[in-house]
Amino acid sequence: MNLFNNVFDGVTVTLDPTWHPNTGLVNCDMTLESYNNLFRGGSAFMLIPIPASGGNLQFYDNLFDQINFQQYIVDAAYGPLIPFDFDNNAYWPLPTNDLSSPAAFNPWNQLLPTSTGEGAYEVVRTRPIGLEKENDGES
Repeated sequence: MNLFNNVFDGVTVTLDPTWHPNTGLVNCDMTLESYNNLFRGGSAFMLIPIPASGGNLQFYDNLFDQINFQQYIVDAAYGPLIPFDFDNNAYWPLPTNDLSSPAAFNPWNQLLPTSTGEGAYEVVRTRPIGLEKENDGES
């Protein structure tokens, strides 16, 4: 699946292809490329990476505005799950008090770095875009 230049406003996203790590069986061999999208609001962004034949899930150059990430990164029985590829995304983080999650997930306000070092160039905004000081009064 390819997601390029879209707006997902108030949409709950669930990326949970069926994978059985104990047998290696993948029922839904899904690949995903997500570039230059806006994800805004929604009750959750659930992400469970799988070992797809087409490679890791990919998220690059997206803006995540007030997103409640539910990223499944470790399985108690099988250890770390498959990493996914992401970089150069920007976040307007959801306040910590507004994060929620089902029992098997930990809620986050941005994507978590993976074991492959992905996510090294993520940008987290602390104030709205366009409100930066252009001049601090000094010449």
